Amino acid sequence: MLTRDRRALMLPLAALAAFFAGEALASWRAARMDAPVLPRLFIGMVTGFVEEVDYRQQGSRFVLRVSEMERVGPDAKPFRLRLTTRGPPAFAAGDFIVAKARALPPAHAALPGGYDFARDAFFARIGGVGGVLG
Repeated sequence: MLTRDRRALMLPLAALAAFFAGEALASWRAARMDAPVLPRLFIGMVTGFVEEVDYRQQGSRFVLRVSEMERVGPDAKPFRLRLTTRGPPAFAAGDFIVAKARALPPAHAALPGGYDFARDAFFARIGGVGGVLG
């Protein structure tokens, strides 16, 4: 009789343990992915390594792993920026570049339940989006 009571209690306890393990893993991942996001418009010099380049018909879009940003402290500097160029880029993935850029914080969903780029940018550690000015 005692064995049956333990078996009946085992399933709810296993489900509860799985729930809390999932919550702990989600919190750990969110804390691990946390990176600074630009608080407002930034225009200035940016240096860093190009991680990936997406060539387009007119220009390109690339992800820059930021080393330094003009007038931005090390604790407020975003980990990555997603920038665009108007013409064909003079660089490739893996190159170290210095560029003047205009960047904004990632945009949130325009409509409730719509696509939230800021959420995807958070998990990709992208702290700003914009374009290269020169």
